[in-house]
Amino acid sequence: MAEGSDPIVGINFFLELDGKRQAMLDVVDVRRERLGEGMARANDGVLADAVICGPGSIEAMEASIEAAAPGGRVVLFTTSRPDDVLPLRPYRMYFDEISLVPSYSCGPEDTLAAFEALRSGVLREEDLVTHRFGIDQVCDAFAAAARVDEALKTVVEFGG
Repeated sequence: MAEGSDPIVGINFFLELDGKRQAMLDVVDVRRERLGEGMARANDGVLADAVICGPGSIEAMEASIEAAAPGGRVVLFTTSRPDDVLPLRPYRMYFDEISLVPSYSCGPEDTLAAFEALRSGVLREEDLVTHRFGIDQVCDAFAAAARVDEALKTVVEFGG
């Protein structure tokens, strides 16, 4: 790990690991250990400042909150089913100041319209993506994306 860089821990919910540990400090296989315990193990006892929860399951959301450090942010990258309920421990959320941050997504009609605009050439990728970062620069990517006056779309790329 580079001096001064933040650790990146890969989490495997559904896929086999296949030895892919390129840009990661460690891998937590949640089939074998709880996410929060694995995060602490991989990061010298420290939980995560930011957790990006990709699966839209309540189980994944609960595990992501468990893995967040005091003052941490849990980004819900996708939603659950409409009738799902996420139980919270308000005491921990309040006193550890953990933030739940939904990440905007769009519906099928919006996705199809965007695809058609890209396919037809009305929109071009280079007109939309203003910033690109490697996975080792994920903190810089989040900082760039937060500057809404400068960034239209920020992309984090895996691999080289």
